[in-house]
Amino acid sequence: MQQIGQQQQSFQCSIISQNPIPKRYRWNIPMELDESNSMLLLSEELIMRVFQFNSQMILKQIQVIRHNKTTVFKFFHKKREQFREQFVSGSQDSSIMIWSKQLISQAKYIQKCKGHVQGTIIILFNNSNTLIVSAGNDQQIKFWTLGKLGGVGQMSGKTDQQWCCQQTLGVNIMIIALSLNDSGNKLISCSQNKDIFVIQKSQTTQIWIMIQTIKIEFPVRQLQFLNNDDFIFLPYNGKQLYVYRPNSVHNYTKQIHFSVNLGSQCQNINPFYSKIKNRLVFQENRSLCFFQIKANKKLSTKKKENLEIEQLQKIDITRDYCKAILSQDGQYLVLLGSFSSEIIVVQFLEK
Repeated sequence: MQQIGQQQQSFQCSIISQNPIPKRYRWNIPMELDESNSMLLLSEELIMRVFQFNSQMILKQIQVIRHNKTTVFKFFHKKREQFREQFVSGSQDSSIMIWSKQLISQAKYIQKCKGHVQGTIIILFNNSNTLIVSAGNDQQIKFWTLGKLGGVGQMSGKTDQQWCCQQTLGVNIMIIALSLNDSGNKLISCSQNKDIFVIQKSQTTQIWIMIQTIKIEFPVRQLQFLNNDDFIFLPYNGKQLYVYRPNSVHNYTKQIHFSVNLGSQCQNINPFYSKIKNRLVFQENRSLCFFQIKANKKLSTKKKENLEIEQLQKIDITRDYCKAILSQDGQYLVLLGSFSSEIIVVQFLEK
């Protein structure tokens, strides 16, 4: 086991805006921030709220949409122009809906797909926005690709393509975490019964196949691919952070583990990993712990890069929150208050 090196006071943090929102009655509220840090989505019961940030990161509500109970949001990546202004929502009624920022003022969606039987709980994309992966309470993982009109889904809008369900993979257990690698050809998922499933896309048949089941000792708290091959696993007890990578026969094994001693938490920051800064942020009681992932040059070879993790900083927070999301550029943390009806934006400034 490796101890994490420490380097204090790498950046400063400050609350830059406190934004009152209408009183809410749920704790488990889906919330999502887009890549440009300009739009925030939040849903409670049958209402979807759309907020816009100004240059000072102050929120303004621009739309309220009556909608089936939303369980998850996800913005497309900005890299592909066709989808950079779109986002996806999943609902308790099992629908997956594609929305456009331009049509928000009219409360119109582009496409509605029916797939999962008992509600959609997780949605993610590959880096090129050509694949949607979803998981539901029906113990299934679905893979969606763009196809011509006439496939699965009800279309609303003028386009010759729509998202169609290409494949359904049954796992016979509730899925609670999903992550795609950089190339979008390998998927990891974690179930309630303490299994990590490794799923890979066949180069010949283009079918997704479960290639490995990894038994873990504790339930999952966080699971994330770092690159094409390596992924990290943080168990619920928060004591150690594990790095898994393929061995010589391409099976994933636990290669490195770091002592982090974060303690058990019920509120997680999600997303918790900024790929731009290669940085992780976890909660430890009333503190935020920041870790930097980098290559260990002494132990790395031409064929394999060895990773090390350095604790950058621990920041005390006095606010109780029930939901937190890290911006993709790693510059902001958006907190939804537990007992107060407000959204707090924390900014991180490098020293």
